[in-house]
This record gives sequence, structure tokens and C-alpha cells, in this order.
Amino acid sequence: MTLPVNSAREVRVSNIFASVKATLMLPIVWLSLYYSVVLKMEINTRSTLHLLNAQVAFLLTVLPANAPFVARLICTAWFALALRGCKRNLSSCKRK
Repeated sequence: MTLPVNSAREVRVSNIFASVKATLMLPIVWLSLYYSVVLKMEINTRSTLHLLNAQVAFLLTVLPANAPFVARLICTAWFALALRGCKRNLSSCKRK
């Protein structure tokens, strides 16, 4: 059975997208393995992204010393929401 030209092209494009996604996700996978060792829990990529979100929110809350008050309030709210998301997500992870 042969594929029409458009179907073969679609398969090639989807393979390229899958390869790019796998390449871009590789550092996240490595970080999830690191978090798994440190936290002694099985951490998946979704939980890793939640942890990264909380870390970035914390840094943007604490580091800009001369940021306007409103920006600090927004970052603090973001940090609180990120912590809540981490807590919800990590509660479903299995202990090692």
C-alpha cells in the first residue's frame, strides 16, 4: 500500500514535530530525574514544570529590590498560586 504524497508529507512533518518536542523536553526530563532523587518521590514532567513555575515566581518576587509595589503584589500572588499548584500536584506523586 502506498501513501498519497500529502499523507507522506504529513507523516514527515509530524515526525519532525515529535523530534523537536523530544529535544526540547530533554532538559525537563533530566530535571525531573534530579527532583526525583532529591525529593525521594517519583516526579513526572508536569510536576517538574509546576516546581519550575514556583521557583521562577519566587525569584521574581524576591530579587527585583526596586520593583514597584503593584508588581511585587502581582508576583506575590503568582507565587502563592504556584505554591498551591505544587502542593496539589505533588500530593499525587508516589514516595520511593
